[in-house]
Amino acid sequence: MQRPLWFWLIAAGQLTLALVLLAASAGAAGKPGPGAALAALIGLGLAIDNAVVAAGAPLLARAHLPSLSRLRYLLHALVTPLLLPLALLVAAHGGLAAAGALLPLGWGLALAWIAAAWGVGYRNLELELVRVGSLVRHHNASRKGQPWLRLLLVAVVLVIVALASQVPQPRVGTPMLAGGLAMLLGAPLARRLGLVVANGGELLLMAGLGGALLG
Repeated sequence: MQRPLWFWLIAAGQLTLALVLLAASAGAAGKPGPGAALAALIGLGLAIDNAVVAAGAPLLARAHLPSLSRLRYLLHALVTPLLLPLALLVAAHGGLAAAGALLPLGWGLALAWIAAAWGVGYRNLELELVRVGSLVRHHNASRKGQPWLRLLLVAVVLVIVALASQVPQPRVGTPMLAGGLAMLLGAPLARRLGLVVANGGELLLMAGLGGALLG
């Protein structure tokens, strides 16, 4: 499963979702709410991430892969924490009043997470080339802060699932819950089946959150 084609397809899915959400946020009467533009931003970052992975071999041949791999990790440091305020915006869009009240806290925690991801994760980045079949990419060989940053992501996905279970409107709560569960299931499977499963889980998560905003 570790073939460039799968990552191209995931990148195309993330980009398509981002464009749909951008169009919706600029369209009629703010129906998807303020979360649509934020979800589109996250989706765009993940689309670039997958595109760099998919194009790893030709980028390496042209000596562009190291710089673009650094961009990948920078984008993750910046956009992954935004899942927390996005989840609160989606839940508020679905009628969960408590989520709207918690939004300032969510933004504060996201900014603190970004600072930690930059200071502990990105600044200690150690790129190591990995080849699996026709797939060529860089992996972060540094262990400084990585387990804690991964645990934060798992915690946020658990928050998404918990919020979704409390959203009173099924058209919002159901896709939100499905996306969160897909991301949770993808994480352990990725250890056996590879990065494509984890990135596919990210796509399903964003599809669930985006579908909830458009519902």
